Amino acid sequence: MEIYELSQGEQFLIEVIRFFRFLRGIGYEYSGFDIGREPYVEFRNHRTSHKIMIIWEEYQELNVLFERKLFLGVKTTNLKEVISPKRPIISVKTLAELIQSDYLHLVQ
Repeated sequence: MEIYELSQGEQFLIEVIRFFRFLRGIGYEYSGFDIGREPYVEFRNHRTSHKIMIIWEEYQELNVLFERKLFLGVKTTNLKEVISPKRPIISVKTLAELIQSDYLHLVQ
């Protein structure tokens, strides 16, 4: 029997599913992912038409895009721009805790 190691993309996917479980409690569902060059996981709230994308960008940094559908268009908020590009987030757990404590209003 061969033993395989998980790729970084696969590890990222597992960590996002694990640490972002709280999104399910507020109406979000997993709606897509990619474990390629820039892995991401996408969540959607069909009731509010909101979308969240958690992206593992180049240089080992995490970013989150919050997208809200408004009456006359779409508003996208880039979390990296909100919290400061000088303070990169490199842990999925830290990112989930940060959103739960300080940025939950963007998600709801």
